[in-house]
Amino acid sequence: MSDAIEEMEAIKATAKESMTGQPEGELSPSTSPRHISTTKKPVPSSGSSPTPKATGSPKQDEKAIDAAVQAAVAKVTAAVLKSATHGAPLAVSLVVQMTKGSIPKGMTVDAFVQRVMEGVTAHKDIRLDYTKKGHPVFTAHGVPTAIPPSPSLPVPAPPLVAKAPRTTDALLAKTIATFTADALKFLETDAYYDVVHIFRQTSESLPPGVSQQAFVKSVIQGMQSDGRLLLVVDDQPLRFVLRQPKQSPPSSPLSTPTVETNSTVAVATPPPTLLDTVAAARTDTALKCLRTTSAYHISDVANFVQQMKPGDRGGVPAPLFLEQLLERMVQNPRLQRSVDGQGRHVFVLKMPSNVQKPLKGSTAAAAKPPPPITPKQFPAAVKAVADKRIAHAVEYLKKHPMYPVGEIDNVVRQIKPQDRKGDSAAVFLTKVIKCMAQDKRLLFVANGPKGKPGFTQAKPPATTVTKAASSVNKPTPPTPSVSALPPKANVSMPSPLHASAPPTGLSTWLTDPAKDKLTLVATVDALHWVLRTDPAFQGEPNSVVALDCEGVPTALLLLQMATDTATYVVDSMAIGPAVVVSLLRRHLEAPTLTKLFYDLHQDVAALVAQCPDLALVGTWDMQLAMEHRTGELHMSFQDMLKRHAGRLHPSKDEFKHRMTEHYVASNESLFSVRPLDHDVLEYAAYDALLLLDRYDAIEDIIDDNEWAHIQVASDARARSAVALNGQRKLAFDKANRFAFASFELLAAARPHDMYVGPPLVVHGDLDPILSLLPPEWSEVLSAPEVASTLSDIVLDKGRRPWAWSRGVRLLLGDEDREVT
Repeated sequence: MSDAIEEMEAIKATAKESMTGQPEGELSPSTSPRHISTTKKPVPSSGSSPTPKATGSPKQDEKAIDAAVQAAVAKVTAAVLKSATHGAPLAVSLVVQMTKGSIPKGMTVDAFVQRVMEGVTAHKDIRLDYTKKGHPVFTAHGVPTAIPPSPSLPVPAPPLVAKAPRTTDALLAKTIATFTADALKFLETDAYYDVVHIFRQTSESLPPGVSQQAFVKSVIQGMQSDGRLLLVVDDQPLRFVLRQPKQSPPSSPLSTPTVETNSTVAVATPPPTLLDTVAAARTDTALKCLRTTSAYHISDVANFVQQMKPGDRGGVPAPLFLEQLLERMVQNPRLQRSVDGQGRHVFVLKMPSNVQKPLKGSTAAAAKPPPPITPKQFPAAVKAVADKRIAHAVEYLKKHPMYPVGEIDNVVRQIKPQDRKGDSAAVFLTKVIKCMAQDKRLLFVANGPKGKPGFTQAKPPATTVTKAASSVNKPTPPTPSVSALPPKANVSMPSPLHASAPPTGLSTWLTDPAKDKLTLVATVDALHWVLRTDPAFQGEPNSVVALDCEGVPTALLLLQMATDTATYVVDSMAIGPAVVVSLLRRHLEAPTLTKLFYDLHQDVAALVAQCPDLALVGTWDMQLAMEHRTGELHMSFQDMLKRHAGRLHPSKDEFKHRMTEHYVASNESLFSVRPLDHDVLEYAAYDALLLLDRYDAIEDIIDDNEWAHIQVASDARARSAVALNGQRKLAFDKANRFAFASFELLAAARPHDMYVGPPLVVHGDLDPILSLLPPEWSEVLSAPEVASTLSDIVLDKGRRPWAWSRGVRLLLGDEDREVT
C-alpha cells in the first residue's frame, strides 16, 4: 500500500508540474535543507568506528577504490536510465542494495555511496530530486520513454507511443474502458473515485516491460478523454469527479484567458482548467465542512480568492473570479446557495433527489394535482413517460374500473435520478400525473373505489362514482392505538375502508396498566384482513410501519408490526413463516412504505430465509440513526429509549432473564411455546410499538439530508445482512482515530472518512504448521472434525500444550509433559 501511495505522489507531482510549469520536487543547494553536497566528502563522527587500514600500498588501494566506484557508478547510471525509459525515478536507497558486496576494503559504506552518487549525478541527463515526502531519487531528463510523459492535466494525451506493441495497446485500451465504466458507476452514488482503486487492481495485469506507475499514468490520461470525468489535483489524493453539465473538457492544456466583449465592457474569462481545479477543491472543502455544520459561509470562499495571487487567477479580477467560482460550485448536485438567519450568504446541503423523507400526516403529493397546464410546459422526459402510461392506462381500463397511481409510481421510481433531470421521484410523479390528466380519455380521481388515487374513464357511470364516494366517506373512525399515553376518550383518527367484518383468528386486548390495544393475528384470513384494512398498507408513499421479529435468525416465530392505527403480533408458527413473508412481500419491496427496524441484521436474514428472492427496500434502521447522532456503535434498544423522552419497555430486562432460564431448561425458545401467554405477546409487541413512538420523536429533530443518508445506509445494510447471513459489517473511521463504525453509514454519509485497505487473503494451509509439531500431536490436530474448526495452538513455556477447536480447549500430549 505504501508503494501505491508513493507512486500516486509521483503522479500528482507530475500533474502539478505540468500545470504550473515548475517541477514539484526541484530544489537548489541554497534552499533545500536536504541537499546533498557534491563537493565535500562526509566526515565520520567521533563515535563511528575507525576506517580499516589498507592491506596493500596506498596507490594500489586507491586504484582498487576508484575501480570499484566507477563500476558501481556505471551500474547505477544504467539502472537510472533504464528506469527513466518507463517514466519512473530510481530511489537513492537502492544504491546500497545494488552495490552490496562491491564496497572495497578500507572504505566505509557512507563514503562509498557518497562517491557513487557524485559520479551518477555527473551524468548530463541525471539529477538528484526529492519526492513530496522528502525521499531522494534519481531522475533522468531528455531520455526517450516507453510511455510518453503526462501532458498538462486534465487534457488527455495518447496513452502509448505508436511504436508500442499491439498487445500493450490492446491491454491499455481495455483497462481504460474498464476503469472508466467502473468510475462512472461508482460516481452514481459517491462524490469521488479515488485513483488508488486503479493501483490496487492493476498490480498483477501489467504489460511486459512497463512499470505500474507509467501504466497507471497512461490509464488516467485515457480516462480523462471521457468528457464526463474530471481529474482533481490538489493537496488530497488524486481522484475523479463527475464533470458538471456546463463544464466541457478544455481544448488545450493551458488555455489563455479569452475576452468576451459587448458594447460597453470587455470581460476576461479565466482558464477553464484553472477554474475547474479551484472549484473542485473548494467544493470538496464545502462538503467536508457540511458534514459537521449546517452551513458553509461564502465569505470563506471570498477570503480564499482575495489571498490568491493574480497569476493564480489567470489575470482575472478577484470579484469576477469569485462570481464564476461560485457558479461552478453551485453546479454540484449536493450544494445549493441560501441565506442564514443573520442574512449571510451560505452553502447548504441539498436533499438527495432519489430519496425523500416521508411527510407526517400527509398523503401522496400526487393525490391532488393542481389545475391543468398546457402539455408544452412539460419536459421531454416527463412527456415520454406520460405518453407510455396513457397508452397503458387506456388498455388497462378496458378490463378494470380504475388505473391506480401506484402503477405509475413503480415506474417512476425505477428511473435513474439523472434521467429525471434533478427532480425527486415524488416531483417527477406529480408532473407525469399532471401531463396524463390532459388526455381527454382519462379522468383523475383522488379517492377511488378503494380509497386510493387513480385514473378512470373520462365518462364513468355517475351512480358508480357516487356509490364509491359514499362508501369511502362514511366509515366509523376508531380510536388510535399507538400512543405514548393512554388514549383520550374523544380523540379519533380516520379509519380505512372496512370491506368486511373481522375474521376469525383476530383477537384484541388492552394491556394493563397502560391500556395499549394489541392485536394477535393467528390465521391467513386475519392477516389478509389486516393488510387490506390498515392505512399503512394501502400504498400511500408516506406510510411507516415498525417491524420486529422473534426467534431470529434461525427461525421466524413471531412478527410484530406497529402502525399509526394498531399494533399487531403475527403468529408465524400458526400461519407458516413462508406464508407470512409471501403475503407481506409486496409491502416489504415497496419503496413508498418505510420499514422501521432497530438493528435489522438478523430480522432481515430471517425474512429472506423464508423467501430467498425477497428484495427488501425502503428500510430505516433506528440504530444507524443513533450512531449517526451520538457516535455510539453498539447502543442497545433500551438505551435508545432512554435517550428520548417517553415510556421505557415495561419488561425488557426481566424478560431477558426469563428467556435465558427457559432455554437452558428446555433447549427451545420461549416464543415457540404454544399457546402464547399474554405477557409473552406484550413483551414482543412493545418492541415495535415503542420503536414507532421514538421514531415519531426523532423525526421532528432530524433534517432531510440526515434522514436520507440513514435510509440509503439502511437499505445497504439490509443487502449486506443477507450476504453475510445476519452478521454486521464494520469499517474504520479515519475522522475518529480509526475507530470502528458501521460500514454502510460511513459509505452513505462520509465516504472519504472510511479507511479502505487491501483485500484480505486468508491462507488455510495447515500441513506446514503441523509438520513442526510432534507426530502424536499432529495426528490429533489433523483429524477433520478438529482441523475444520482449529483456531489456536498454544505452546507456553512451563505449561502443558493445548489447542482451541470447536469452542473447547483440547489438551495435547501426556499430563506430565510441559513445553520447555
